[in-house]
Amino acid sequence: MRAAPLSPTRPAATRRVLVFGDSVVWGGAVLDQSLIATERLRQLGVSEVGNVATPSWGPGNWLGWARRFGFLQATDVVLVISSHDAADNPSPDPFTGNPNHPLQPPVSALVEGLERYALPRLGIRLPLAVSSAPASSEPAAPSGEPTSPADPRVQRGLADLARAIEQALQLPES
Repeated sequence: MRAAPLSPTRPAATRRVLVFGDSVVWGGAVLDQSLIATERLRQLGVSEVGNVATPSWGPGNWLGWARRFGFLQATDVVLVISSHDAADNPSPDPFTGNPNHPLQPPVSALVEGLERYALPRLGIRLPLAVSSAPASSEPAAPSGEPTSPADPRVQRGLADLARAIEQALQLPES
């Protein structure tokens, strides 16, 4: 959670808000902690705000987090989702990396600058290291990005979203 740790028991008469999302809620690595939306809520007077988010998280991740940690006696739960998040499903498969999520630290800042920024602007892309990890069992979307409700990844994400909402609605009245 990108927020100060919350105790499992909410103090009496305290408003506790849990905000679930992906990189939009998490805030990105380049933002100062005090500038992310959930910290701004806290600065505006909400007693406790939990930022339950990380880049590329979707409903399945939120559901898994809620199953593991519960809702920490939250008085309010906010789900921030966009259409592409519906297909961000957790997978047991090892992460094989991409240019924005490298698997190893760069040799140097100069090399990273060349590989990630300068060469791609010149139309030169270096191949990623090939992993021996098995390919994901998730079927690929027909056009690359899942946009169709018929896409099995979207169906799975929407089912997870429904379960997360059901759990959040079972929170006791405060």
